[in-house]
Amino acid sequence: MTTHTALVISLLAGTFAVGCRPDDALSVVSGVVTVDGQPAERGAISIIPLQDDSRRAGVEIQAGRYELRAPRGPAKVVIRVPRVIGQAPSNDPNRAPRPIMEESLPARFNSNSELEIDVQPGASVHNFDLTSV
Repeated sequence: MTTHTALVISLLAGTFAVGCRPDDALSVVSGVVTVDGQPAERGAISIIPLQDDSRRAGVEIQAGRYELRAPRGPAKVVIRVPRVIGQAPSNDPNRAPRPIMEESLPARFNSNSELEIDVQPGASVHNFDLTSV
């Protein structure tokens, strides 16, 4: 095999290997999540592809903002924003009470989500203005 042929084969193999990276089918998705007009202080957002839910992406929401890399294509969005509803005493007197949490959003935004987006190539912004009722 000539040096030229070996070089061409190496370049082609490298090109195909780069094209097969899992990240090639991911796009940056970012945005703001508000609840009743206010930024969601803390929470979580998941983007679940409609065609392959094993490739989901998720990240924490902080001060209303999120950014993640998600698989391209149509997807369901699940948003959870828990709130503290009380405190549970600790069995250890040296530890502070534990917060008791409850989901603040209706099921239509999480367990029975009606939210959908289409993740396109490149970066995109998807804001979610949600209500607690």
